[in-house]
Amino acid sequence: ADGHGRVQLSELRLAWPFRERAELHVGLIDLTGYLVVSRIANDENLFFLGQPFVNNPTILFPDYTLGATLVLGVPQVPQGRIALAVAGSHGLADNPEASYGELLDLDAPDKGVFLAGRFRWEAEGWEGAVGAWTSTARRVTETPVRPLPDLGVYSVLGISSEVHSLNARVGLAHGDGGTEPFFGLTYLGTLSDNAFGLGLAKTPALPSFVDRSAEHLEAFVRRSVWGAVFLTSSVQWLSESLLPEGAVDGGVWIFGFRLSAAL
Repeated sequence: ADGHGRVQLSELRLAWPFRERAELHVGLIDLTGYLVVSRIANDENLFFLGQPFVNNPTILFPDYTLGATLVLGVPQVPQGRIALAVAGSHGLADNPEASYGELLDLDAPDKGVFLAGRFRWEAEGWEGAVGAWTSTARRVTETPVRPLPDLGVYSVLGISSEVHSLNARVGLAHGDGGTEPFFGLTYLGTLSDNAFGLGLAKTPALPSFVDRSAEHLEAFVRRSVWGAVFLTSSVQWLSESLLPEGAVDGGVWIFGFRLSAAL
């Protein structure tokens, strides 16, 4: 709580499969893993790092929070699944002291409930999803103070072959501060355990700023150095609208290297 770092327990949840193709997940939970999953995103260890290429930025997810997600199979649709989520509007990083005790303070001022749903289907070589979300909380940007969107719709569509994958995401969020659109496109090429990725997005600057739209690009190369140990190098470019006013002139480049292992 004093800003000097600590060990964080991000998730602690119970999964209960109570009938065929039906599961209930309850506890301290990351909702993104149930609502905006795609084959070439949602894993910052092996794929993209930039927000528009990991999750949909128009969905104002709470951080790791107390909640529940019900996942149901749809027999009439091949590989069809519905996910319904309810959670506290403020997670660990959203609370002033970033404490676990604040997660239980569900009726604090400006807090509320986050609700979301998603329908996902798969077929040979492609997959898609559509969903919607809303929040009863009051959340605002810091400087200047402006209300963040409180509802939205989103979609994911992906096609893939043995070595190539293409993924498109769209989103639209709305609130008292205006309407925020998003479009992102990512490509992944693989050769054995090695991979190359390229992402392009026209993205809002949520949740830091309202009514700002800008470009975000990212490319990465991942190499298997030994078994399931990977070295990934990446480069991102962010236009200046995504950054604090006056921070840079004309955008910024970000270079990174990651070493990761899977057990």
